[in-house]
This record gives sequence, structure tokens and C-alpha cells, in this order.
Amino acid sequence: MPASAALIPRTVPAGELRGANALSRMGVNAGMIAGTSFGGLLAALAGPGWGMVLNGVAFLGAALAYGAAGRALARRRAAAAAAAAEEDSVEATASGATAVEGGPGASDGAAEGPWHALREGWREFVSRTWVWVVVAQFFVVNAVSAGGIQVLGPTVADATFGRTLWGFVLAAQMAGALVGGLLVARSRSRHALRIGVAVVALDALPLAALAQSADVAVLLVAMFVNGVAIEQFGVAWDLSLQENVPQDKLARVYSYDALGSTLALPLGEMAAGPLAEHYGVRPTLLCGVALVALVTAGALCSRQVRDLTTGGAVAPVDGGPAAGGPRGGRPPDAAEPLDAP
Repeated sequence: MPASAALIPRTVPAGELRGANALSRMGVNAGMIAGTSFGGLLAALAGPGWGMVLNGVAFLGAALAYGAAGRALARRRAAAAAAAAEEDSVEATASGATAVEGGPGASDGAAEGPWHALREGWREFVSRTWVWVVVAQFFVVNAVSAGGIQVLGPTVADATFGRTLWGFVLAAQMAGALVGGLLVARSRSRHALRIGVAVVALDALPLAALAQSADVAVLLVAMFVNGVAIEQFGVAWDLSLQENVPQDKLARVYSYDALGSTLALPLGEMAAGPLAEHYGVRPTLLCGVALVALVTAGALCSRQVRDLTTGGAVAPVDGGPAAGGPRGGRPPDAAEPLDAP
């Protein structure tokens, strides 16, 4: 995810980033729906072994596709570097200067080790308040959702409407995500992050419905709305990072984002069972509702989260000229044009 998400702003014009992110996420969601359905059918007809074989083939195809994309980007960078070097050489000759290899401005990327990259990524991550505030929010939200939906949800389903209808409930969330992708692709809101962070509060709806042992119709609606909200946030988050983090540091910031968000999943899943056994399923789910509301309100208390704007140009490589939009999580002045030089 960190690498693939960081590739998107390198493949489309800055003005098409919102639509590209929405399309990318819709493709992932459609693939999950189709893959789950096809995998179940294949396992039933031919056995799970053949499903694993085709799964491996699909991963091999993805690896080849990423390899081809990487080579294409490398050729593009090499051509751009050669053109820049030729231009610098012409300017140096005209001014009577000589270019010194390894002098100021020379790239030291080849000398970077993994520990250097980790430290550099961490500095970029913590230097933007809006980034670590939202990741902290999602650490809690993902833990609560993983425990409430993935662990306690089937428990409630077994005691009420059954596992078959529970499958439709999960499918409703994915359907909502597809609809949410279509809606957010058409959005032109400049405060996408503020809206995205706010609608995360809707993650509490399925938990509240499960806590009340609601009928399936209510739960289906809650999960559908939750799916729509997930996409609103997902595209807003990707767009905010891609427009405000230097391109050469973007994948590293995404890596810390992924670590903070996914680390919560097993913790939430492990905690849900013991908490439900000790306090009961309903109180545990309602506590999750309160936590989601609390951390969402806390994230919105950050002025950077509320005021960050999107719709400007992609952030350049660190040290390069800014192409527009805020840098370092600092919102631009209200009077500043979106495409400021």
C-alpha cells in the first residue's frame, strides 16, 4: 500500500488526483467483492487448493505489473535528469563555470540506508500535526471496528439473524464503498480532510445497530452508510498526503500511516472477546460507539485538520520549488490562489 499509494501522483496530472484516487479505491473494492465471490465459488467447485494456485498467479501478475511501472518511472526520471544536466551544463558553459560532480545539489539517494530512510520518514511524519493526529484517530477507530464488526458482529448474528444474512450485511458495506467512490470523485470541496475526518463518526452506526440487536434492514442501512463514509475519508486522506508531502518522502510517510492504522487491527480483535465476556456484548459495543465519537471530535479539535485545503498542485520533491498548495501541513492564507507559483 505505501508504494502503490505514492505512485498515483506520479502517474496523473495534479488536477485529476481526486478522481484517480477514487477510481483506484473503487477498483480495490470491486476486486475484493469479485475475488471473495469467485474464491468461494472456486473453492466449492474445485477445492481450495486451486483457489490458492490462482491466488498465487494473481500475485505474480501484480508483481510483473508493478515491475513494469517501476521501470517506466525510472526511465522517465533518467530522461528528466539527463535533460536537467544538459541544461545546467549549457548554463555553466555560458557563464564560464564548470560543473563539479558530487558538488552541492548532487543526489545522495544511493547512499541512503534503511535506518536513514526510517528516520527521515519519521521526521516527515511527526512534523505535520494533521498527519499524526489523523493516524492516532484511526488507530482507535480501526481497533474498535475490527473488534466490533469482525469479532462481535458474527457473535450477534449467530444469536439473532444468522450467518447467511451477516454475509449480506458485509456486502452492503462494500456496496456503500463503491457508491461513496462515485460521489467523492465528483466532489470539489477544498476542505476534503475536514469532511473526511468528520464522517468517520459514522463508523459508530453499525456498532450502535449491533448493540441494539437491530433488525437486518437497519443494519444493512448502517453498513451501507458506513461504506460511503469510508470512501469519503479514504480519498480525502490520500489527496491530502499527496498534495502536501514532498514526493520523495511520500511513500515513507504512507508507511508510518499504514503501521499506525494496521497495528490496531489485531489489538482490537484480541481485546473484543475478553471485554465482551467480562462486561457483555452490548456494553462493549456501546463503549466502541463512544470511543469513535470521542476520537473523531478530538481530531477535529486540531486546527490543521480543519483548515487544510486540497485542490492545489502535487507537492514537489523536497527542496524543489513549491507548485501550489500548503506545505508541511500549514494551511495557505484564505486569499492565496490555489495555483500560486
